[in-house]
Parts: sequence; C-alpha cells; structure tokens
Amino acid sequence: MRALILGLVLCSCASPRTKDCATLTPLLDEAKASRTLALGSKLADRPKRAGDAIRAVQVRDDAMKAPVFRLLDANDRYVAAMASLDELVTALRLTPNGTRGASDVQRAIEDARPHVERLVSRCWVIAEEAGPECASLRAALERCITPENDDITAEEQLLTCSMAVENVKTEDAVMVARTLRALEPFARNVGAHAREALDIAKKLAPKVGVQSAARTDAEKADAEIRALCNNP
Repeated sequence: MRALILGLVLCSCASPRTKDCATLTPLLDEAKASRTLALGSKLADRPKRAGDAIRAVQVRDDAMKAPVFRLLDANDRYVAAMASLDELVTALRLTPNGTRGASDVQRAIEDARPHVERLVSRCWVIAEEAGPECASLRAALERCITPENDDITAEEQLLTCSMAVENVKTEDAVMVARTLRALEPFARNVGAHAREALDIAKKLAPKVGVQSAARTDAEKADAEIRALCNNP
C-alpha cells in the first residue's frame, strides 16, 4: 500500500513533459516503424493508425506541441502518398505475390534518387551545362515511355528502358539503369500491360513522390520530440 501511495505521489509530481513523453514514446516507436514499406493489406493503414493515436494525445508541455504538430503534418502527407501508392498497386493488377519485396523497391528508388537529381539538374535545370549525353538521355527517356505496341509487358518495357538509359554512358545513368534492372522482379508481377501501367504511373507519380520528403520531415520532428524527452 505504501508503494502504491508513493507511486501515485511521484506520478502527480511528474512534469507535463515527463507525462507527455511517457505517453508519446511508444507511439513514436510505432509511427517510425509504420513508415517502412512492408507486406500488408493497405500501405496507408498502419501509418494512419499511428498518426491517429498520436493525435489523440493531449500534449501538455508547450515546447512539445510544435514538433508534435509538425510530426502529424508530415505523417498526414506520408499517409496520403501511401494511399496513392495503394491505388497504384491496385490499378497495376499485381499478382498475389506482387507486393513482395516492396521495401527493396523503395530502397532501390532511394539509392537512385541522387543520380536522377544530378541528371535532371545537368540536362534540364542548368541548360548551359547540358552536354552531348543529355540528348542521349532524352532519347532514352522517350523509349522508356513509348512502348512499341500495346502487347508489351511492363517487364519487357522496363528492360528496354534500362538498356536505353545505360547506353547514355555516364556514371549517373549507369546507376539509374542498375536500379531499373533491380525493379524487374516487381515488374514481372504487374498484370497491366506497359502502356496502361505507364498511363497509371504518370497520373499517380506526383502524389506518390511526396512520400520521401514527408518521411524525412517526420523523422526530423520525431528526433526533436525525443531530444526534448531526453532533457525533461
């Protein structure tokens, strides 16, 4: 009984931050885990549940309120992107095992991102730095988005695209081509033909594409909250 009374007294004396952190820390752990692509019914479901759980917490410490708000905002954007990715997966008519290796796909795309950004900067953003490889890159991209006929499968088109990009003969292009080849097992499970898959991807890519920035913003806000919890 004395231990119980002592526990109640200590709890009542705890600072608002200590109480907030005790409630938020396990929820932050779940939210962080939910931002990793994994097998499941819908990719948006788990991060949405995690965000709803954090939103239900009444944050008392004033310093905690801003980073929690930023975390929720970033998580909402991530959930929206994952919902678009769910829509994309449905539209591509993946086979029952089609989502296997989703985390590998995400990792491959993230690895290719800096190479893509350098190519875009060199060939489109900074026009005066555009070299002869840029014309080759434009021709390669045209091949990527233009299947020869309606019967070309997604896997066949991806192979054509990777070979065309690799022929650009720059280090960044070779790395992007390597990423494209790594996506072939995923493309093999796409039921939609290449032309239909490309039309779907063009429509949804801008919505899906924000997930990386949203995840980065969420991680920053998460780190801010944990830093505050480590300095009660």
